[in-house]
Amino acid sequence: MPVEENNVNPRPKLRDELAFWILGLCNNFAYVVMLSAAEDILSVSKSEFKGSKNTDKCLVWTSKYFFQPFTDHRYCTQISTGAVLLANIIPSWIIKMLAPFFLNRLAFSIRHWIIVSLQTASFVIVANCNSVNVGLVGVVVASLSSGFGEVTYFSLASYFPNYVVAAWSSGTGAAGISGAIFYAAFTDSNILGLSPKSTLLCMLGVPVLFFSSYDIFTLYHYLLLLPRTVHRVQLTLPSSYLIPVEGDGVDASRTLRRSFTQKMKIGKSLWKFMIPLSTVYFGEYFINQGLVVFDCNSSFNMSPERQYRWYQVLYQIGVFISRSSSQYISLKSTLIPFLSILQVNKNFPFVTMVLNSLHFQLINTGLFFWNAVSQFTPHIIIIFAIVFYEGLLGGAAYVNTFTAIHKTVNQSDKEFSLAFAAMSDSFGIVLSAFLAIPTHNYICKLPL
Repeated sequence: MPVEENNVNPRPKLRDELAFWILGLCNNFAYVVMLSAAEDILSVSKSEFKGSKNTDKCLVWTSKYFFQPFTDHRYCTQISTGAVLLANIIPSWIIKMLAPFFLNRLAFSIRHWIIVSLQTASFVIVANCNSVNVGLVGVVVASLSSGFGEVTYFSLASYFPNYVVAAWSSGTGAAGISGAIFYAAFTDSNILGLSPKSTLLCMLGVPVLFFSSYDIFTLYHYLLLLPRTVHRVQLTLPSSYLIPVEGDGVDASRTLRRSFTQKMKIGKSLWKFMIPLSTVYFGEYFINQGLVVFDCNSSFNMSPERQYRWYQVLYQIGVFISRSSSQYISLKSTLIPFLSILQVNKNFPFVTMVLNSLHFQLINTGLFFWNAVSQFTPHIIIIFAIVFYEGLLGGAAYVNTFTAIHKTVNQSDKEFSLAFAAMSDSFGIVLSAFLAIPTHNYICKLPL
C-alpha cells in the first residue's frame, strides 16, 4: 500500500525528482516524435523519407504548371495528420482504460521492461516502413508504450511524496520540446538535413536511457530508489512478476482488493478533475491536427512539412514551461487576464486555472478555424505565437490537475485514482482526432 508521506523516512528528494523527470522524458519521447513525423509518415512513399533529398521549399503540383510556388493553392494531404494522431492516441487511450482494472497486478519492474521494449520496436518499425500502413503500425506501438507508461508511473508516484508528480510532468514537457526540436533539427535541410529514417534510428538511444533509469530487478540498482512498500521482482523467480493480493512481507496495494464496482465509484468521483482536462486537450489537439494550415505567402518560404515540424516545437516549448512551473509559480485566477464565465470555489484554485485554460482553448479553437478558412493572419509568426500560448494552457492544466489528485485523494485510493485519471487527456485527444479529419477535408475543399 502507498505509505503516508509523513510516516516515511526522509527520501533523497533530488534523486526522486531526477528519476521521475527522466521517466517522464523517455516515456513521452516516442509519442512526440511520431506526431512530429506525421507529415513524413504520410509521405512515406516519397524518396526523401528514405534518404534522397527533394526540396524544402513551398511547392505545389498543378496539372498545368507542374511544380509552382505555393501561393494560390491550399496545401492538403490526402490523409490528415489527424489520422496519425488517431493511430498515436487510440491505443494509448484503450490501454489507459484497461490497465487500472486488469493490469495492475503486474509488478512495476515488468511493466517498465514491456514499456521500453515497445518504444524500441516503434522506432525500428517506422524507420524501416515502406508504406503508410506499416508506418501507422509503428505509431500504434509507440502509443501503447506511452499510454501504458503514463498509467504505470502515475501509479508508482502514489508511493512517493507529492513532488514527484511535478517532476514527472516537467519530464513529459521536456519530452515534448526535445522530441520536437530533435526531429525538426535533424530533418531540416538548413541544419543537419538527415532523412526521416536516419533521424528515427538516431532516437534509439532514448530507450537505453529509459531502461537504465529504473531499478528493474533486485540484483541491480539504478537511479530510482524504490520504497520498501513497492513489490520487488526476482529475475529467476517468475512468480514474483505478479504483485500478491496480500502483503507477504511487502504491503500490497488496497486497490487490488477493491471490486470493479468500488473502483468505478472512485472513478466517478474523479470526473470533476477529468472533464475540464479532457476539454482543454480536445481544443488544443483539434487545432494542431485539424485547423493548422500551411501558407507559404508569409512563412519564410518554409515547406508545409517544415512548418508543421516547427509548429510542434513551439507548442511543446509552451507545454514544457507550464509543466515545469508548478513548484515555483502558484497559478491563481487573478493571473488570468480573462475571467472564467464559471464561478469556482476559492478552495480549489487549480480548478479555476483549468477552467480558465479551457475557456481560452475554446477561443483559440474558434480563432484557428476562422484562420484556416480565410487565412487572414498576415504572417506565420502570429500563428507561431498562438501555438506557443496554446501549449502553455494545456501544460498548466495537466500538471495542476494531477498534483491536486495526489494531494486530495485518500491515500488508500491514490494509486488507482492517478492511474484512472490518466485517461482524461487521451479522451479529449481521441475526440479531437475524429473531428479533425472531416474538418480538415472540409477546409481543403474550400476555395481561397
